[in-house]
Amino acid sequence: MTSVEILSFSDHRVGAVLSEKAAVRQLQDDLLNERLVQQQQLTLLGPQQSDPEKQLISKPDPELASNMLNWHIYLGAIGLILAFLLAGWLVNYGPMFTQANPYLTFIALLSPGLFLGYSHQA
Repeated sequence: MTSVEILSFSDHRVGAVLSEKAAVRQLQDDLLNERLVQQQQLTLLGPQQSDPEKQLISKPDPELASNMLNWHIYLGAIGLILAFLLAGWLVNYGPMFTQANPYLTFIALLSPGLFLGYSHQA
């Protein structure tokens, strides 16, 4: 009896539980011949293996980490600049309570601008 289970929609992993070794080899050959998966994407686990979930977890991608860090810094800087411009505009042209204490206005707007910029990831 063959069962196929979708493990994740984001990386398109599929698991199959097969009762015979011949069925495993046939499925592996079919997947490779149809070029549905590459050899390095195929992981075969036996019933005697302990902790099979550790073998199925994908390795962290250093490019992804670098990309996230770059966007984190970029969006934080954009949030900081926009908050700085808005605070400057409020100190010059805004209501009297923002003009009366410009330092507090800048602090009050720069903090949320910085944190909101850092919290939004692409």
